[in-house]
Amino acid sequence: MKLQHLSASFALAFFFLFSSVNLYAATGAKLAVLGDIVIYSGPSVRYRPLATASKGQSFPVSLRRVIGAGGVEFFKVLLRFRNGGVRIGYISVTDPVEIQTSDVNEDVDSYQSLALAKSAVQFSFGGLKDGNYEVAAGYLVFPAPDFYLKAFAGQFVTPVTGNPLLGVEMGLDHLITGAFSIYGLVNTGAVFPANPGSIFAGSSSVAEFLQGGFGLRYNAHEFAAVSLGMIETGLYSNDNSFISSGYYVTLEVGL
Repeated sequence: MKLQHLSASFALAFFFLFSSVNLYAATGAKLAVLGDIVIYSGPSVRYRPLATASKGQSFPVSLRRVIGAGGVEFFKVLLRFRNGGVRIGYISVTDPVEIQTSDVNEDVDSYQSLALAKSAVQFSFGGLKDGNYEVAAGYLVFPAPDFYLKAFAGQFVTPVTGNPLLGVEMGLDHLITGAFSIYGLVNTGAVFPANPGSIFAGSSSVAEFLQGGFGLRYNAHEFAAVSLGMIETGLYSNDNSFISSGYYVTLEVGL
C-alpha cells in the first residue's frame, strides 16, 4: 500500500514538473520600456542608433544577454516597423527597462542582426557632365536614427585644373530591406578656384555650391558600406552660375 502511495506521489510530482516546464516554454518574454531610451544596431553605443522608444512600449527579448564593448551588457530585442520589416536591436541593461512575461513566445535569437557603425570615413566620387567631376573624403556620423551629418574636403576637377573644396552635408538614410537602405542628401560649401575662370567661365573668386541627391546604399555588417546615386550640383560665383548633374558613388569604412 505504501509503495502504491509513493508511486502516486512521484507521478503527481512529475505531472506538475512537466506542466511547469511546458508552461514556461509556452510563455515568452518581453522587455518593457519605463523611460526614454535609444535602441542600437549593435551591442554598444558606438553602433548606429536604430530607433528610440518611450515609456509604455515593449519588445520581444532574448533571455541571453550580450556583452558589448567595455563589458557592458545589452538586451537583444526584436523591432517591428510599420512597413512590416523586422530588425534586431540592442538596449543597455542600465536603461530604464524590465523583463516581463508575454503571451507571445518569439524566438529572438533566430533572427540575424546587422550591426552598423555609428561613424565612418566616407570617400565619394561624383561624375558630372562636360568632363567635370568631384572627389572628396569626409567624416560621417549618425546622431539619431536615419539621420546623418558629414563634413568633407576634396577637389572639384574641371578639364582645365583641380580646385579645392570644403563642405558640410546632412541626409536621411532609411533601411528598407536586408542590408539595403535608401538615402537623400543636401550639402553646401565653397570651391576655391586655382585660377580665374578655372571652375567655369566668369568665375574669379570663391564659388559657393549647393548639391542635392539620392540613391541606394548597401551596408556590409559593421565594417563598410557602398552606395550609388544621382546628384545635381549648382555653383555660384560673381553673379555667374554653373549647373550640372551626374552619378555619385561612395565608400564608407566604419570607425
